[in-house]
Amino acid sequence: MGYIPDVQFAMFYVAQAKGYYRDEGLDVTINHGFVTDAIVQVAQGRLTFANAAGDEILLARANKIPVKLVFQTYQQYPVAIFAKQSTGIKQPADLKGKTIGVPVRAGATYVGLKGVLYAAKLSEQDVNIAEINFTQAEAVRTDKVAAAVGYFNNEPLVLQQQGVPVDVLRVSDYIALVSNGIVTSEALAQSDPETVRKFTRATARELQDTLDDPEAAFELALQFIPELPAERHPQELAKLKQTTALWESAATKANGLGYSDPAMWQTTHQFLRESGLLQTDVDVQQAFTNDLRK
Repeated sequence: MGYIPDVQFAMFYVAQAKGYYRDEGLDVTINHGFVTDAIVQVAQGRLTFANAAGDEILLARANKIPVKLVFQTYQQYPVAIFAKQSTGIKQPADLKGKTIGVPVRAGATYVGLKGVLYAAKLSEQDVNIAEINFTQAEAVRTDKVAAAVGYFNNEPLVLQQQGVPVDVLRVSDYIALVSNGIVTSEALAQSDPETVRKFTRATARELQDTLDDPEAAFELALQFIPELPAERHPQELAKLKQTTALWESAATKANGLGYSDPAMWQTTHQFLRESGLLQTDVDVQQAFTNDLRK
């Protein structure tokens, strides 16, 4: 998983707590770290699975790192641009000439910002991008930046709970990018597809449980986030409830949880190429599969 333990990974924590992986005959250990390192370790066989987004997979494959997505947990890109309502930033065109904060010029927040600018036919030169580390909510609250980029189920929620009214431009409202899912190596997918199916099947089982009862899932997930103070529990439960809305779509209702839409992959590839983030074409059909979910 990415970075540090967080409620957004509840579906994996609770599948572990309920023994769903054990029921499939799997002995699972959950680690946290930097996603790019995890992707490389998956390709090398040092990790079995990782949690990563479509853009990260395409960039990895462009660098001859043979990984593929086997279960798409997030059906909508969870990143958003947010600003105080007083700034008048109501649509992407309003970003022109504004200072926008990002943690760094890399990762999902930067890609999400680039995606919105691309959809609005704006360039980076049309805005002022400021690297502000992971201080997005505070930077917006104190007017250090006019807007910032974060996860729509996190930083904007924090500001609203602090009584700061914000407008939120969700990336998924402007461009359909492939978001996070379970990634494994091509070698494992080909040599041992049943292990992959066992892992995705157990995860899907718990994904549905969390959709059905997020409060119960949150209580179980807490044992994997021991440093979370009690006073933040209501805020984190609200985050989880907002997160679950990202796991379903019309496509999953028709094709089942974890489905990955080929059209979204084509859009993601085109955006990455035309924005200069991807330097060479990648065979999109090899970057994912819907055949290892059951």
